[in-house]
Amino acid sequence: MIFDLIKLGGSVLTDKGTPYRLRDDVLSRLAREVADGIAEERWQSGAGLVIVHGAGSFGHPRAAASSIPVLGRTAPTPTLQNPPSPSISPVPQSPPATQSSSTPLPSLRQTVVHVQAEVRRLHLALLEALVDAGVPAVSLPGAGFLRMQNGRLERPDLTEFLRATSQGLVPVTCGDVILDASRGPHVVSGDRVMTEICRQSEPERVTFVTDVDGVYDRNPADPEARLLSQLCLSVSDEHPAEKRPAEERLAIERPAETPHRGDLTSAEGRSEWVDVTGGMEGKLDEIRSIVDGKRSTFIVSGLHPGRLEARLRGAPVVGTAITTN
Repeated sequence: MIFDLIKLGGSVLTDKGTPYRLRDDVLSRLAREVADGIAEERWQSGAGLVIVHGAGSFGHPRAAASSIPVLGRTAPTPTLQNPPSPSISPVPQSPPATQSSSTPLPSLRQTVVHVQAEVRRLHLALLEALVDAGVPAVSLPGAGFLRMQNGRLERPDLTEFLRATSQGLVPVTCGDVILDASRGPHVVSGDRVMTEICRQSEPERVTFVTDVDGVYDRNPADPEARLLSQLCLSVSDEHPAEKRPAEERLAIERPAETPHRGDLTSAEGRSEWVDVTGGMEGKLDEIRSIVDGKRSTFIVSGLHPGRLEARLRGAPVVGTAITTN
């Protein structure tokens, strides 16, 4: 089935400077843009849509302050030789002095349930906005179809996604806390969810909606910085972003006047806020796995009215198109 895959970044849906604060006006507008975008003939003739969203200020602050490891990033892994009861009850913030080092800290359990609850609050707010705008959105959270074993994601079962899209519904999913059967809880980012969906299906177009305009050829603080209309990623570079030298890290910031083309090795800079799942550097590493020469992949700002709708309609839009060599 032909369908589009959209990632609504947490930084565009939430106020990244204030924990648990939605950008209500942006959320409502983007929902309307989705509704208007899928009113086109292409969508009415059977094309589908899947939406993934990030956690923004609803999940990252608490997760960043915890010991929950993030899939794909180096971090201590909690041991679960003596797993707790599935029932959750109030527990002290610190373990007794006699507690074994192999026993999971009660505070970790508290963090897991709170992070999941916070992400669900954002998830439900997005669903409500989409439904109010007339989008037939249905909830399929990451924890419902992602499974982990020995620190690795198993092949996800996308049956419910495909069934929903074939019936004219719009599945909405998100990054989540996933419980590894042997290694405990892990954070799986929305960008990683995008990668897994692309590996197991064939979306025709992939769009990352962020709070910024695209990729620049250098640090945007430089007055000579220029927005890249196209970015070519090397598929041979399999090193995670945090291990690459500074001159190979990306810069995705405010718009410049003239778009240009470029490659990853000319980009430099970092995202400015704490994102436990890797920020824009992690996003480009996931995009590297998504782009295969067959699907159109694009980064567009969700803070500029009309750009998401234009992308859904197939119209020209300001942003960065991603390709691979």
